[in-house]
Amino acid sequence: MSSGDVIEYRAEAVGTGLAGGQQVRVVLGTLATPYLGITMRWVGTQAHRIADALDPEPCAPWLADAPDALVKLDLPEWAPDVPTELRAWCADKERRRAARDRLRAGRPFALSAVDHSGTYCVWVVPVDVPASHTADLPVSGRFEQDDRPLIGGGNQQSWRGQFACRATMLSLPHHPAAASEQ
Repeated sequence: MSSGDVIEYRAEAVGTGLAGGQQVRVVLGTLATPYLGITMRWVGTQAHRIADALDPEPCAPWLADAPDALVKLDLPEWAPDVPTELRAWCADKERRRAARDRLRAGRPFALSAVDHSGTYCVWVVPVDVPASHTADLPVSGRFEQDDRPLIGGGNQQSWRGQFACRATMLSLPHHPAAASEQ
């Protein structure tokens, strides 16, 4: 990295699995920011969001209109449990610290879990970005809504400060507890 470069963390939350007999990859969200703290918070938020979408609380508000929407799967005890694995990572301070240290050292990080429904991964890659790419961004402290639609709904928000923070997310059912962590 040259002295005029900055580190930008580029992240993606992805789900892959079989649909209609074909392997399908769905990008659930993306992030690009020079801030490691924002990146780590985003990774945890995405892990919770995926876990809550796969294994929602029965009292989740978005299930109120669909009381029979949840189906209990009788899987063997040895079967992997993606929501539990993702929530366990979020609750483990040492594993989160190790991920932060890895990224701070310039190495990529991936949190992934696999079960019968597919593979779920939240990954982050530190990238050198020339400072000149950020010089023309206006300095302000506001969030802006972008009108471009995303596949599956949602929106793109950007925070414009000294550097840009770009995030996109595919709309998933959202548990209220995850909102309090953001």
